[in-house]
Amino acid sequence: MAQEYGIDIQRWNGTDYDTLKPTPDSHADSHKASGSDPIVMETGNYGNGTITSAKIADGAITRSKLAGNTKYSPVSFITNINYPITIADSGSTLSDAYSARDNAFTFSLTQENSTNMPVGFEVAIIWRYCTSVTISFSGVRACVPGSGQIATSSSNGSVGISEKYGTIAMKKVEVDNTYGDMWIITGNVEVVS
Repeated sequence: MAQEYGIDIQRWNGTDYDTLKPTPDSHADSHKASGSDPIVMETGNYGNGTITSAKIADGAITRSKLAGNTKYSPVSFITNINYPITIADSGSTLSDAYSARDNAFTFSLTQENSTNMPVGFEVAIIWRYCTSVTISFSGVRACVPGSGQIATSSSNGSVGISEKYGTIAMKKVEVDNTYGDMWIITGNVEVVS
């Protein structure tokens, strides 16, 4: 069976060019006359070169759809008796480890580490086995109900967990470059300094 050909006359810079091309011209006819086509981006996994699905709509992910391990606060057993709280501790409960039971623990939150944490960052601290637990603040505004601000950008402060098996929670509620990011501390707290 013979192939049919069509002649396509193109004009470029005032000169006509004729080109033979197979018929039907389904693919070639889909291009713009200028020769350039728009690129249409889709969402998906660009890492391996495949497009897997459409964009997830805003608000489509709800707590009930999350995997079970995202619905609780994992417990991290800390052996470092001078432990700096960092972005990696987000959503965790920090507890002194049994292996370090004969020591006094100090957890610390600095302005430098607070800067890396988003508003809403939360962490809890439990006193279980060690001799005492203190949390020191520097460069941040630490606020304790009933005591007010115990630390700001220009003054340091600290709290202790008031009794064994007590727990405190800390939450970043505001970015403040003047007085220090605001942190609310609640639970079994006693102001040390």
